[in-house]
Amino acid sequence: MRIWTNRDDKGALSMVSRINWKSEFLALSHRYADRVAVEDAEGPTTYAALFGKAAGVAAAIAEHAAAAGGLSGGAVASYLPNSRDAVAASYGTVLSGEPEAALNPNLAPDDMRHCLETANARLLITRSPQAAEVAASIPGLKVLDIDAIGSASLSDLPERSPPADGFGKILFTSGTTGKPKGIVHTQGGRWLANLALRSSLPFAPGADLNLLLLTPFSHGSSLLTYAYLDGGATITLLDRVDVPDIARRIESQGVNQIFAPPTVLRKLVDGLDGQRIETVKTIFSGTAPLSRDVYERARAIFGPVVRITYGKTEIFNPITILAPDETDQWFQNEDTAAGTCVGWPGPGVEVRIGTDTADDASDIRDSSGSASVAESADEARRGPVLIRARHGYGGMLREGVFHPNDEDAFHRSEDIGFVDAIGRLHLTGREASVIKSGGYRISPEEIEAYLQPAAPELDLAIVGLPSEYWGEVITCVAAGVESGWEHRIEDAMARLTKYKRPRLFVGLPSLPRNAIGKIMRNDIIAQILAGHTLIDGPYPALEPRSDAKE
Repeated sequence: MRIWTNRDDKGALSMVSRINWKSEFLALSHRYADRVAVEDAEGPTTYAALFGKAAGVAAAIAEHAAAAGGLSGGAVASYLPNSRDAVAASYGTVLSGEPEAALNPNLAPDDMRHCLETANARLLITRSPQAAEVAASIPGLKVLDIDAIGSASLSDLPERSPPADGFGKILFTSGTTGKPKGIVHTQGGRWLANLALRSSLPFAPGADLNLLLLTPFSHGSSLLTYAYLDGGATITLLDRVDVPDIARRIESQGVNQIFAPPTVLRKLVDGLDGQRIETVKTIFSGTAPLSRDVYERARAIFGPVVRITYGKTEIFNPITILAPDETDQWFQNEDTAAGTCVGWPGPGVEVRIGTDTADDASDIRDSSGSASVAESADEARRGPVLIRARHGYGGMLREGVFHPNDEDAFHRSEDIGFVDAIGRLHLTGREASVIKSGGYRISPEEIEAYLQPAAPELDLAIVGLPSEYWGEVITCVAAGVESGWEHRIEDAMARLTKYKRPRLFVGLPSLPRNAIGKIMRNDIIAQILAGHTLIDGPYPALEPRSDAKE
Protein backbone atom coordinates (compact mmCIF):
# COMPACT_ATOMS: atom_id res chain seq x y z
CA MET A 1 0.00 0.00 0.00
CA ARG A 2 1.53 3.34 -1.04
CA ILE A 3 0.66 6.24 1.23
CA TRP A 4 1.86 9.80 0.82
CA THR A 5 0.75 13.17 2.06
CA ASN A 6 0.31 16.54 0.43
CA ARG A 7 -1.26 19.84 1.31
CA ASP A 8 -4.75 20.83 0.27
CA ASP A 9 -5.68 24.36 -0.83
CA LYS A 10 -5.94 25.41 2.83
CA GLY A 11 -2.44 24.24 3.63
CA ALA A 12 -3.56 21.32 5.77
CA LEU A 13 -1.98 17.93 5.40
CA SER A 14 -4.19 15.31 3.77
CA MET A 15 -3.64 11.65 3.06
CA VAL A 16 -3.96 10.08 -0.37
CA SER A 17 -3.57 6.37 -0.79
CA ARG A 18 -3.81 3.63 -3.37
CA ILE A 19 -3.45 -0.10 -2.98
CA ASN A 20 -0.83 -1.94 -5.03
CA TRP A 21 -2.13 -5.51 -4.72
CA LYS A 22 0.13 -6.81 -7.48
CA SER A 23 3.24 -5.82 -5.56
CA GLU A 24 2.02 -7.59 -2.42
CA PHE A 25 0.96 -10.78 -4.20
CA LEU A 26 4.18 -10.92 -6.26
CA ALA A 27 6.15 -10.95 -3.02
CA LEU A 28 4.09 -13.87 -1.69
CA SER A 29 4.29 -15.87 -4.92
CA HIS A 30 8.10 -15.53 -5.04
CA ARG A 31 8.78 -15.89 -1.33
CA TYR A 32 6.68 -19.00 -0.78
CA ALA A 33 6.60 -20.32 -4.37
CA ASP A 34 6.91 -24.05 -3.65
CA ARG A 35 5.05 -24.14 -0.35
CA VAL A 36 1.56 -25.59 -0.21
CA ALA A 37 -0.90 -22.70 -0.20
CA VAL A 38 -4.25 -24.53 -0.37
CA GLU A 39 -5.34 -28.10 0.32
CA ASP A 40 -8.75 -29.11 -1.00
CA ALA A 41 -10.58 -32.22 -2.18
CA GLU A 42 -8.25 -32.39 -5.21
CA GLY A 43 -5.08 -32.26 -3.13
CA PRO A 44 -2.43 -29.56 -2.59
CA THR A 45 -1.58 -26.53 -4.72
CA THR A 46 1.45 -24.29 -4.31
CA TYR A 47 1.68 -20.53 -3.89
CA ALA A 48 3.15 -20.24 -7.40
CA ALA A 49 0.27 -22.20 -8.93
CA LEU A 50 -2.36 -20.35 -6.88
CA PHE A 51 -1.17 -16.90 -7.92
CA GLY A 52 -0.69 -18.09 -11.51
CA LYS A 53 -4.38 -19.01 -11.60
CA ALA A 54 -5.26 -15.72 -9.89
CA ALA A 55 -3.32 -13.84 -12.59
CA GLY A 56 -5.29 -15.76 -15.22
CA VAL A 57 -8.55 -14.70 -13.55
CA ALA A 58 -7.39 -11.07 -13.47
CA ALA A 59 -6.46 -11.21 -17.16
CA ALA A 60 -9.85 -12.74 -18.06
CA ILE A 61 -11.67 -10.01 -16.13
CA ALA A 62 -9.61 -7.30 -17.87
CA GLU A 63 -10.26 -8.86 -21.28
CA HIS A 64 -14.00 -8.86 -20.72
CA ALA A 65 -13.98 -5.34 -19.31
CA ALA A 66 -12.08 -4.07 -22.38
CA ALA A 67 -14.49 -5.80 -24.76
CA ALA A 68 -17.52 -4.46 -22.87
CA GLY A 69 -16.16 -0.94 -22.52
CA GLY A 70 -15.83 -1.34 -18.74
CA LEU A 71 -17.92 -2.93 -16.03
CA SER A 72 -20.04 0.19 -15.39
CA GLY A 73 -19.19 0.23 -11.71
CA GLY A 74 -20.46 -3.32 -11.24
CA ALA A 75 -18.90 -6.11 -9.20
CA VAL A 76 -17.21 -9.35 -10.16
CA ALA A 77 -19.13 -12.10 -8.39
CA SER A 78 -18.08 -15.68 -7.75
CA TYR A 79 -20.19 -18.75 -6.97
CA LEU A 80 -17.77 -21.55 -6.11
CA PRO A 81 -17.49 -24.30 -3.52
CA ASN A 82 -14.66 -24.33 -0.98
CA SER A 83 -11.63 -24.97 -3.16
CA ARG A 84 -8.40 -23.57 -4.53
CA ASP A 85 -10.47 -22.03 -7.33
CA ALA A 86 -12.49 -20.02 -4.82
CA VAL A 87 -9.25 -18.56 -3.42
CA ALA A 88 -7.79 -17.93 -6.90
CA ALA A 89 -10.98 -16.21 -8.05
CA SER A 90 -10.85 -13.95 -5.00
CA TYR A 91 -7.19 -13.00 -5.47
CA GLY A 92 -7.74 -12.57 -9.22
CA THR A 93 -10.63 -10.18 -8.70
CA VAL A 94 -8.57 -8.19 -6.21
CA LEU A 95 -5.73 -8.00 -8.76
CA SER A 96 -8.15 -6.70 -11.38
CA GLY A 97 -9.01 -3.75 -9.15
CA GLU A 98 -12.73 -4.49 -9.47
CA PRO A 99 -15.11 -4.94 -6.50
CA GLU A 100 -15.40 -8.56 -5.35
CA ALA A 101 -18.66 -10.26 -4.33
CA ALA A 102 -18.24 -13.90 -3.28
CA LEU A 103 -21.62 -15.67 -3.06
CA ASN A 104 -22.48 -18.54 -0.76
CA PRO A 105 -22.63 -21.66 -2.98
CA ASN A 106 -25.58 -22.89 -0.89
CA LEU A 107 -27.82 -20.01 -1.95
CA ALA A 108 -31.16 -20.85 -3.48
CA PRO A 109 -31.72 -19.40 -6.99
CA ASP A 110 -33.94 -16.53 -5.79
CA ASP A 111 -31.42 -15.43 -3.15
CA MET A 112 -28.58 -15.82 -5.66
CA ARG A 113 -30.40 -13.56 -8.12
CA HIS A 114 -31.08 -11.05 -5.33
CA CYS A 115 -27.38 -10.89 -4.39
CA LEU A 116 -26.22 -10.58 -8.00
CA GLU A 117 -28.65 -7.76 -8.66
CA THR A 118 -27.83 -6.02 -5.37
CA ALA A 119 -24.11 -6.05 -6.21
CA ASN A 120 -24.84 -4.89 -9.79
CA ALA A 121 -22.67 -7.83 -10.87
CA ARG A 122 -21.32 -7.68 -14.41
CA LEU A 123 -19.30 -10.90 -14.29
CA LEU A 124 -19.96 -14.19 -12.51
CA ILE A 125 -17.12 -16.68 -12.05
CA THR A 126 -18.48 -20.18 -11.54
CA ARG A 127 -18.68 -23.74 -12.82
CA SER A 128 -22.26 -24.27 -11.67
CA PRO A 129 -24.90 -24.78 -14.40
CA GLN A 130 -27.54 -23.59 -11.93
CA ALA A 131 -25.65 -20.35 -11.31
CA ALA A 132 -25.14 -19.85 -15.05
CA GLU A 133 -28.88 -20.31 -15.60
CA VAL A 134 -29.67 -17.65 -12.99
CA ALA A 135 -27.08 -15.29 -14.49
CA ALA A 136 -28.63 -15.69 -17.94
CA SER A 137 -31.82 -14.12 -16.61
CA ILE A 138 -30.01 -10.94 -15.51
CA PRO A 139 -29.37 -8.40 -18.32
CA GLY A 140 -25.73 -7.47 -18.83
CA LEU A 141 -24.31 -10.27 -16.64
CA LYS A 142 -21.69 -12.50 -18.29
CA VAL A 143 -20.49 -15.86 -16.95
CA LEU A 144 -16.82 -16.84 -16.82
CA ASP A 145 -16.19 -20.57 -16.44
CA ILE A 146 -13.43 -20.99 -13.86
CA ASP A 147 -12.34 -24.24 -15.54
CA ALA A 148 -11.79 -22.42 -18.83
CA ILE A 149 -9.46 -19.85 -17.27
CA GLY A 150 -5.80 -20.79 -17.50
CA SER A 151 -2.77 -19.55 -15.60
CA ALA A 152 -0.95 -16.36 -16.47
CA SER A 153 2.19 -14.54 -15.42
CA LEU A 154 1.58 -12.35 -12.41
CA SER A 155 4.66 -10.28 -13.34
CA ASP A 156 3.20 -9.49 -16.76
CA LEU A 157 -0.07 -8.10 -15.44
CA PRO A 158 -0.40 -4.33 -15.81
CA GLU A 159 -0.41 -2.21 -12.67
CA ARG A 160 -3.92 -1.58 -11.39
CA SER A 161 -3.83 0.31 -8.11
CA PRO A 162 -7.38 1.12 -7.01
CA PRO A 163 -8.04 4.02 -4.64
CA ALA A 164 -8.21 3.12 -0.97
CA ASP A 165 -11.75 4.49 -0.73
CA GLY A 166 -12.97 2.49 -3.75
CA PHE A 167 -15.28 -0.53 -3.47
CA GLY A 168 -13.20 -3.55 -2.46
CA LYS A 169 -15.31 -6.42 -1.15
CA ILE A 170 -19.07 -6.87 -0.96
CA LEU A 171 -20.24 -9.27 1.72
CA PHE A 172 -23.82 -10.37 2.19
CA THR A 173 -25.56 -10.72 5.53
CA SER A 174 -26.86 -14.16 6.41
CA GLY A 175 -30.50 -13.26 5.75
CA THR A 176 -31.88 -14.55 9.04
CA THR A 177 -34.35 -11.64 9.24
CA GLY A 178 -34.97 -10.89 5.56
CA LYS A 179 -33.22 -10.73 2.21
CA PRO A 180 -29.40 -10.54 2.46
CA LYS A 181 -28.02 -7.00 2.54
CA GLY A 182 -24.92 -6.05 0.54
CA ILE A 183 -22.23 -4.68 2.86
CA VAL A 184 -19.49 -2.76 1.05
CA HIS A 185 -15.94 -2.64 2.36
CA THR A 186 -13.41 -0.34 0.77
CA GLN A 187 -10.05 -1.41 -0.61
CA GLY A 188 -8.30 0.42 2.23
CA GLY A 189 -10.64 -1.00 4.86
CA ARG A 190 -9.92 -4.50 3.60
CA TRP A 191 -6.17 -3.89 3.78
CA LEU A 192 -6.38 -2.48 7.32
CA ALA A 193 -8.65 -5.31 8.48
CA ASN A 194 -6.10 -7.86 7.30
CA LEU A 195 -3.40 -6.15 9.38
CA ALA A 196 -5.66 -6.02 12.43
CA LEU A 197 -6.54 -9.69 12.07
CA ARG A 198 -2.92 -10.77 11.65
CA SER A 199 -1.83 -8.75 14.68
CA SER A 200 -4.36 -10.50 16.91
CA LEU A 201 -3.78 -14.13 15.88
CA PRO A 202 -2.62 -16.43 18.70
CA PHE A 203 0.25 -17.75 16.53
CA ALA A 204 2.10 -15.94 13.76
CA PRO A 205 1.25 -17.67 10.46
CA GLY A 206 4.14 -19.63 8.98
CA ALA A 207 5.06 -22.89 7.31
CA ASP A 208 4.18 -24.80 10.49
CA LEU A 209 0.50 -23.78 10.49
CA ASN A 210 -2.35 -25.35 8.51
CA LEU A 211 -5.79 -23.78 9.00
CA LEU A 212 -8.93 -25.79 8.25
CA LEU A 213 -11.97 -23.78 7.11
CA LEU A 214 -15.32 -25.58 7.05
CA THR A 215 -17.69 -22.64 6.55
CA PRO A 216 -18.39 -21.35 3.00
CA PHE A 217 -15.52 -19.29 1.61
CA SER A 218 -17.99 -16.44 1.07
CA HIS A 219 -18.38 -16.13 4.87
CA GLY A 220 -16.37 -13.56 6.81
CA SER A 221 -14.21 -16.33 8.27
CA SER A 222 -12.53 -16.56 4.85
CA LEU A 223 -10.63 -13.41 5.85
CA LEU A 224 -8.43 -15.76 7.84
CA THR A 225 -7.29 -17.16 4.47
CA TYR A 226 -5.54 -13.96 3.44
CA ALA A 227 -3.98 -13.44 6.87
CA TYR A 228 -2.56 -16.98 6.97
CA LEU A 229 -1.35 -16.96 3.35
CA ASP A 230 0.40 -13.63 3.98
CA GLY A 231 2.67 -15.53 6.39
CA GLY A 232 3.30 -18.58 4.22
CA ALA A 233 0.90 -20.95 5.99
CA THR A 234 -1.47 -23.50 4.42
CA ILE A 235 -5.26 -23.27 4.16
CA THR A 236 -7.35 -26.45 3.99
CA LEU A 237 -10.78 -25.86 2.46
CA LEU A 238 -13.45 -28.54 2.73
CA ASP A 239 -17.07 -28.50 1.60
CA ARG A 240 -18.57 -30.63 4.35
CA VAL A 241 -17.93 -31.89 7.86
CA ASP A 242 -16.54 -35.37 7.26
CA VAL A 243 -15.17 -36.21 10.72
CA PRO A 244 -13.03 -39.25 9.71
CA ASP A 245 -11.47 -37.19 6.89
CA ILE A 246 -10.82 -34.28 9.25
CA ALA A 247 -9.23 -36.62 11.80
CA ARG A 248 -6.97 -38.00 9.06
CA ARG A 249 -5.94 -34.51 7.99
CA ILE A 250 -5.14 -33.58 11.59
CA GLU A 251 -3.03 -36.69 12.05
CA SER A 252 -1.20 -36.91 8.72
CA GLN A 253 -1.53 -33.58 6.90
CA GLY A 254 -0.65 -31.16 9.66
CA VAL A 255 -4.03 -29.44 10.21
CA ASN A 256 -3.47 -27.66 13.54
CA GLN A 257 -5.81 -24.66 13.36
CA ILE A 258 -9.57 -24.97 12.83
CA PHE A 259 -12.37 -22.46 12.32
CA ALA A 260 -15.47 -24.15 13.69
CA PRO A 261 -18.67 -22.29 14.59
CA PRO A 262 -20.65 -24.02 17.37
CA THR A 263 -22.77 -26.17 15.05
CA VAL A 264 -19.65 -27.47 13.31
CA LEU A 265 -17.81 -27.93 16.60
CA ARG A 266 -20.71 -30.01 17.90
CA LYS A 267 -20.41 -32.33 14.88
CA LEU A 268 -16.67 -32.64 15.47
CA VAL A 269 -16.99 -33.55 19.14
CA ASP A 270 -19.82 -35.98 18.38
CA GLY A 271 -17.56 -37.78 15.90
CA LEU A 272 -14.37 -37.62 17.99
CA ASP A 273 -15.91 -38.40 21.37
CA GLY A 274 -13.50 -40.30 23.60
CA GLN A 275 -10.39 -39.39 21.59
CA ARG A 276 -7.53 -37.15 22.68
CA ILE A 277 -5.93 -34.89 20.05
CA GLU A 278 -3.06 -32.71 21.22
CA THR A 279 -1.72 -31.33 17.94
CA VAL A 280 -4.47 -28.75 17.29
CA LYS A 281 -3.21 -25.40 18.59
CA THR A 282 -6.32 -23.22 18.09
CA ILE A 283 -10.00 -23.67 17.39
CA PHE A 284 -11.59 -20.38 16.34
CA SER A 285 -15.29 -20.20 17.19
CA GLY A 286 -17.93 -17.53 16.77
CA THR A 287 -21.09 -16.62 14.80
CA ALA A 288 -23.39 -18.10 17.51
CA PRO A 289 -23.31 -18.85 21.26
CA LEU A 290 -21.09 -21.77 22.28
CA SER A 291 -22.71 -23.91 24.98
CA ARG A 292 -20.84 -25.11 28.05
CA ASP A 293 -21.58 -28.73 27.09
CA VAL A 294 -19.98 -28.42 23.63
CA TYR A 295 -17.03 -26.48 25.06
CA GLU A 296 -16.32 -29.06 27.77
CA ARG A 297 -16.52 -31.92 25.28
CA ALA A 298 -14.17 -30.06 22.91
CA ARG A 299 -11.78 -29.38 25.79
CA ALA A 300 -11.72 -33.07 26.68
CA ILE A 301 -10.65 -33.88 23.11
CA PHE A 302 -8.39 -30.97 22.13
CA GLY A 303 -7.50 -29.27 25.42
CA PRO A 304 -8.13 -25.58 26.24
CA VAL A 305 -7.56 -24.28 22.70
CA VAL A 306 -10.90 -22.64 21.82
CA ARG A 307 -10.72 -18.92 21.02
CA ILE A 308 -14.00 -16.99 20.81
CA THR A 309 -14.14 -14.12 18.33
CA TYR A 310 -16.98 -11.70 17.67
CA GLY A 311 -17.34 -10.51 14.09
CA LYS A 312 -19.98 -8.89 11.91
CA THR A 313 -20.46 -8.58 8.20
CA GLU A 314 -20.24 -4.80 8.71
CA ILE A 315 -17.01 -4.90 10.75
CA PHE A 316 -14.27 -7.27 9.63
CA ASN A 317 -13.35 -9.45 12.58
CA PRO A 318 -12.03 -9.43 15.17
CA ILE A 319 -14.35 -6.98 16.91
CA THR A 320 -13.65 -8.59 20.26
CA ILE A 321 -11.40 -11.48 21.30
CA LEU A 322 -11.45 -14.02 24.11
CA ALA A 323 -8.15 -15.90 23.97
CA PRO A 324 -8.07 -19.66 24.68
CA ASP A 325 -6.91 -19.29 28.30
CA GLU A 326 -9.53 -16.58 28.87
CA THR A 327 -12.23 -18.72 27.26
CA ASP A 328 -11.28 -21.61 29.51
CA GLN A 329 -11.36 -19.39 32.58
CA TRP A 330 -14.85 -18.16 31.69
CA PHE A 331 -16.34 -21.57 31.04
CA GLN A 332 -14.71 -23.13 34.10
CA ASN A 333 -15.55 -20.44 36.64
CA GLU A 334 -18.32 -18.11 35.48
CA ASP A 335 -22.07 -18.05 34.78
CA THR A 336 -22.45 -18.84 31.09
CA ALA A 337 -26.23 -18.42 31.28
CA ALA A 338 -25.81 -14.68 31.83
CA GLY A 339 -24.71 -14.19 28.23
CA THR A 340 -21.98 -15.24 25.81
CA CYS A 341 -18.69 -13.60 26.75
CA VAL A 342 -16.85 -12.55 23.58
CA GLY A 343 -13.95 -10.74 25.22
CA TRP A 344 -12.18 -7.45 24.80
CA PRO A 345 -12.11 -5.12 21.75
CA GLY A 346 -9.59 -5.90 19.04
CA PRO A 347 -7.19 -3.41 17.43
CA GLY A 348 -8.83 -0.18 16.31
CA VAL A 349 -12.27 -1.11 17.68
CA GLU A 350 -14.55 0.83 20.03
CA VAL A 351 -17.56 -0.82 21.67
CA ARG A 352 -20.42 0.89 23.47
CA ILE A 353 -23.72 -0.15 24.97
CA GLY A 354 -26.51 2.27 24.12
CA THR A 355 -30.13 2.71 23.20
CA ASP A 356 -30.55 4.52 19.90
CA THR A 357 -27.40 6.58 19.40
CA ALA A 358 -23.80 6.65 20.49
CA ASP A 359 -24.55 9.82 22.47
CA ASP A 360 -26.79 7.72 24.72
CA ALA A 361 -24.19 5.00 25.18
CA SER A 362 -21.88 3.93 27.95
CA ASP A 363 -18.34 3.33 26.73
CA ILE A 364 -16.37 0.28 27.80
CA ARG A 365 -14.08 2.57 29.76
CA ASP A 366 -14.67 6.09 31.03
CA SER A 367 -12.26 9.00 30.60
CA SER A 368 -10.28 8.01 33.70
CA GLY A 369 -9.69 4.52 32.36
CA SER A 370 -11.94 2.89 34.94
CA ALA A 371 -14.64 0.46 33.91
CA SER A 372 -17.88 2.38 33.41
CA VAL A 373 -20.03 -0.69 33.90
CA ALA A 374 -21.85 -2.57 36.62
CA GLU A 375 -20.21 -5.02 39.01
CA SER A 376 -22.35 -8.00 38.02
CA ALA A 377 -24.35 -9.33 35.09
CA ASP A 378 -27.60 -8.76 36.99
CA GLU A 379 -26.73 -5.09 37.54
CA ALA A 380 -25.19 -4.54 34.12
CA ARG A 381 -26.86 -2.19 31.74
CA ARG A 382 -28.04 -4.20 28.77
CA GLY A 383 -28.76 -2.64 25.44
CA PRO A 384 -27.84 -2.52 21.77
CA VAL A 385 -24.16 -3.12 21.04
CA LEU A 386 -22.67 -0.17 19.14
CA ILE A 387 -19.37 -0.55 17.29
CA ARG A 388 -16.93 1.80 15.60
CA ALA A 389 -13.78 0.56 13.89
CA ARG A 390 -11.06 1.90 11.64
CA HIS A 391 -11.80 -0.97 9.28
CA GLY A 392 -15.60 -0.71 9.37
CA TYR A 393 -17.77 -0.94 6.29
CA GLY A 394 -18.03 1.90 3.80
CA GLY A 395 -21.75 1.61 3.16
CA MET A 396 -24.62 -0.65 2.20
CA LEU A 397 -26.18 -1.70 -1.09
CA ARG A 398 -29.96 -1.93 -1.16
CA GLU A 399 -31.65 -2.73 -4.48
CA GLY A 400 -28.48 -1.75 -6.30
CA VAL A 401 -28.28 1.71 -4.68
CA PHE A 402 -25.27 2.53 -2.49
CA HIS A 403 -25.93 4.19 0.85
CA PRO A 404 -22.63 5.45 2.30
CA ASN A 405 -21.83 4.98 5.95
CA ASP A 406 -20.81 7.88 8.17
CA GLU A 407 -17.27 6.78 9.04
CA ASP A 408 -17.42 8.62 12.39
CA ALA A 409 -20.72 7.04 13.41
CA PHE A 410 -21.16 3.97 15.58
CA HIS A 411 -22.67 0.97 13.84
CA ARG A 412 -25.72 -0.46 15.59
CA SER A 413 -24.95 -4.17 15.51
CA GLU A 414 -28.51 -5.46 16.21
CA ASP A 415 -26.97 -7.53 19.01
CA ILE A 416 -27.94 -6.93 22.63
CA GLY A 417 -25.35 -7.17 25.37
CA PHE A 418 -23.53 -5.68 28.30
CA VAL A 419 -20.00 -4.97 29.43
CA ASP A 420 -18.80 -6.54 32.67
CA ALA A 421 -16.65 -5.01 35.40
CA ILE A 422 -13.38 -5.88 33.69
CA GLY A 423 -14.35 -4.58 30.27
CA ARG A 424 -15.45 -7.74 28.47
CA LEU A 425 -18.41 -7.67 26.11
CA HIS A 426 -21.19 -10.21 26.70
CA LEU A 427 -23.89 -10.88 24.10
CA THR A 428 -27.37 -11.76 25.38
CA GLY A 429 -29.51 -11.80 22.24
CA ARG A 430 -30.55 -10.16 18.99
CA GLU A 431 -32.80 -7.12 18.70
CA ALA A 432 -34.69 -8.71 15.82
CA SER A 433 -35.44 -11.88 17.78
CA VAL A 434 -36.67 -10.22 21.00
CA ILE A 435 -40.05 -11.63 21.99
CA LYS A 436 -42.71 -9.22 23.29
CA SER A 437 -45.01 -11.24 25.52
CA GLY A 438 -47.44 -10.01 28.18
CA GLY A 439 -45.84 -6.57 28.22
CA TYR A 440 -42.29 -7.92 28.69
CA ARG A 441 -39.35 -7.93 26.27
CA ILE A 442 -37.65 -11.33 26.41
CA SER A 443 -34.50 -12.58 24.72
CA PRO A 444 -34.94 -16.09 23.28
CA GLU A 445 -31.18 -16.64 23.51
CA GLU A 446 -31.34 -16.06 27.27
CA ILE A 447 -34.01 -18.76 27.68
CA GLU A 448 -32.05 -21.14 25.45
CA ALA A 449 -28.95 -20.60 27.59
CA TYR A 450 -30.88 -21.71 30.68
CA LEU A 451 -32.68 -24.67 29.13
CA GLN A 452 -30.03 -26.21 26.88
CA PRO A 453 -27.64 -27.36 29.67
CA ALA A 454 -30.52 -29.28 31.27
CA ALA A 455 -30.83 -31.45 28.17
CA PRO A 456 -27.65 -31.01 26.08
CA GLU A 457 -28.71 -33.87 23.80
CA LEU A 458 -31.64 -31.77 22.53
CA ASP A 459 -31.37 -29.22 19.74
CA LEU A 460 -33.54 -26.42 21.14
CA ALA A 461 -34.77 -23.04 19.99
CA ILE A 462 -37.14 -20.44 21.44
CA VAL A 463 -39.50 -18.45 19.22
CA GLY A 464 -42.51 -16.19 19.69
CA LEU A 465 -45.76 -17.13 17.96
CA PRO A 466 -48.00 -14.15 17.12
CA SER A 467 -50.91 -13.83 19.55
CA GLU A 468 -53.62 -11.21 20.04
CA TYR A 469 -53.83 -12.06 23.74
CA TRP A 470 -50.11 -12.19 24.64
CA GLY A 471 -48.53 -10.27 21.80
CA GLU A 472 -46.32 -13.31 21.26
CA VAL A 473 -46.45 -16.72 22.92
CA ILE A 474 -43.07 -18.03 24.07
CA THR A 475 -42.65 -21.40 22.38
CA CYS A 476 -39.93 -24.00 22.90
CA VAL A 477 -39.04 -26.03 19.81
CA ALA A 478 -36.91 -29.18 19.69
CA ALA A 479 -35.59 -31.12 16.71
CA GLY A 480 -36.17 -34.82 16.08
CA VAL A 481 -37.86 -35.64 19.40
CA GLU A 482 -40.56 -37.98 20.60
CA SER A 483 -43.58 -36.94 22.68
CA GLY A 484 -42.87 -36.07 26.30
CA TRP A 485 -39.46 -34.55 25.59
CA GLU A 486 -40.41 -31.33 27.40
CA HIS A 487 -40.28 -33.11 30.77
CA ARG A 488 -36.47 -33.17 30.47
CA ILE A 489 -36.34 -29.39 30.92
CA GLU A 490 -38.99 -28.99 33.62
CA ASP A 491 -36.50 -28.36 36.46
CA ALA A 492 -34.63 -25.76 34.42
CA MET A 493 -37.89 -24.04 33.49
CA ALA A 494 -38.81 -23.78 37.17
CA ARG A 495 -35.69 -21.68 37.73
CA LEU A 496 -36.70 -19.18 35.05
CA THR A 497 -38.59 -16.02 35.94
CA LYS A 498 -42.24 -16.89 35.40
CA TYR A 499 -42.90 -14.55 32.48
CA LYS A 500 -39.90 -16.07 30.62
CA ARG A 501 -41.18 -19.65 30.78
CA PRO A 502 -42.33 -21.24 27.50
CA ARG A 503 -46.10 -21.81 27.27
CA LEU A 504 -46.01 -24.06 24.22
CA PHE A 505 -43.78 -26.96 23.14
CA VAL A 506 -43.34 -28.20 19.58
CA GLY A 507 -41.21 -30.88 17.95
CA LEU A 508 -39.91 -30.44 14.40
CA PRO A 509 -37.86 -32.87 12.26
CA SER A 510 -34.96 -30.37 12.30
CA LEU A 511 -34.28 -26.73 13.09
CA PRO A 512 -33.75 -24.62 9.97
CA ARG A 513 -30.33 -22.97 10.00
CA ASN A 514 -28.38 -20.94 7.49
CA ALA A 515 -25.03 -21.96 5.99
CA ILE A 516 -23.06 -20.93 9.08
CA GLY A 517 -25.39 -22.54 11.58
CA LYS A 518 -27.51 -19.61 12.75
CA ILE A 519 -31.09 -20.49 13.65
CA MET A 520 -33.68 -19.16 11.19
CA ARG A 521 -36.38 -18.21 13.70
CA ASN A 522 -38.80 -16.87 11.10
CA ASP A 523 -38.60 -20.17 9.24
CA ILE A 524 -39.31 -22.07 12.47
CA ILE A 525 -42.40 -19.95 13.12
CA ALA A 526 -43.58 -20.47 9.53
CA GLN A 527 -43.18 -24.26 9.87
CA ILE A 528 -45.11 -24.35 13.14
CA LEU A 529 -47.99 -22.27 11.78
CA ALA A 530 -48.08 -24.29 8.56
CA GLY A 531 -48.84 -27.42 10.58
CA HIS A 532 -50.80 -26.00 13.53
CA THR A 533 -53.49 -23.51 14.46
CA LEU A 534 -52.87 -21.39 17.56
CA ILE A 535 -55.74 -21.53 20.04
CA ASP A 536 -55.28 -18.11 21.60
CA GLY A 537 -56.07 -16.88 25.09
CA PRO A 538 -54.67 -17.02 28.64
CA TYR A 539 -53.89 -20.74 28.21
CA PRO A 540 -52.75 -21.01 24.59
CA ALA A 541 -52.57 -24.33 22.76
CA LEU A 542 -51.54 -25.64 19.36
CA GLU A 543 -53.96 -27.77 17.37
CA PRO A 544 -52.67 -29.76 14.37
CA ARG A 545 -54.15 -28.54 11.11
CA SER A 546 -56.13 -31.06 9.11
CA ASP A 547 -54.89 -29.51 5.85
CA ALA A 548 -51.23 -29.58 6.86
CA LYS A 549 -48.89 -31.34 4.43
CA GLU A 550 -47.23 -34.49 5.67
